[in-house]
Amino acid sequence: SYIKTGRIFLGGGGGAGEGSGSALSGDTGGGIIMIKAQTILGGGNFIKSNGIDQKATPTSFGDAAGGGGAAGSIFLDVKNFNTKLNTILNGGRGGNVDDYECVGPGGGGGGGAFLITKSAIPSTLALSAIGGNPGIDISTFNASNGCYQLPYGADTGKLGGVVTSVAPISQIIKIGRASCRERV
Repeated sequence: SYIKTGRIFLGGGGGAGEGSGSALSGDTGGGIIMIKAQTILGGGNFIKSNGIDQKATPTSFGDAAGGGGAAGSIFLDVKNFNTKLNTILNGGRGGNVDDYECVGPGGGGGGGAFLITKSAIPSTLALSAIGGNPGIDISTFNASNGCYQLPYGADTGKLGGVVTSVAPISQIIKIGRASCRERV
């Protein structure tokens, strides 16, 4: 996480389901969004870097579903926030399983990282960084097995985090030995 390393990361892809036939890869994580501006006119609009929901279901019996992608990062180096702006960094939902026996649905992706140069989140900025829900067992064969409509061990993704008072973008962007500088 940024708090431990001082670095900004893409959201990780969800874990792959285990199996012998059609086990699924996890889905894609969110990207990195960095905005440097004097003023943002939110107008109720959204900035999103969500993990992707795992929508596919394994087609072979005994195969597990993939996990949802973790959300990415949003970094705002903005002096003024005029009107409401929504920032969304939610993890993706884990995949469902449709099997005659109880096998693992995919876990939810974690919420993302929100970074801002201000010392507090402005009142005009709304933030969501929740973890994705796990998948469930959707097979009616399992109504008597105790796993039908349940995540059967798959977890909800963890909450994302907020870091305030981050150094301005021009002071922290470094790629290898080169540094990126803002143009005026």
